[in-house]
Amino acid sequence: VGGNTIRSSDPLLSVNPSSALTISTTPQVSVATSSATVTWGTNIDASSKVLYGVSPRLNRATKETDISPRVSLHSVTLTKLKACTLYKFQVISRDVSGAVATSPVSNFITAGCTGNA
Repeated sequence: VGGNTIRSSDPLLSVNPSSALTISTTPQVSVATSSATVTWGTNIDASSKVLYGVSPRLNRATKETDISPRVSLHSVTLTKLKACTLYKFQVISRDVSGAVATSPVSNFITAGCTGNA
């Protein structure tokens, strides 16, 4: 008897792939002797978290930050690192719907190497 019926096949209900959360800027690292700051971008606002560890493990994680409000430009500082050490890391962002985007695992060496180390 009249009225509008919405069906699951209606195009308005489909997910727009261009709105899916992605890491849109390759993570960059600025290193010091005992810390490193990891920065990256996402295509939509999301939280910030970094998994990291002494190579080859990712056995440490930062607290998830930028939950409210979420951001599209991310910056997380890792502290209490060892000088002249190879670390692996991976960034993780989560949008308001719970969708997660992760970067490939990358690495950095902290500052403080002397000589030919």
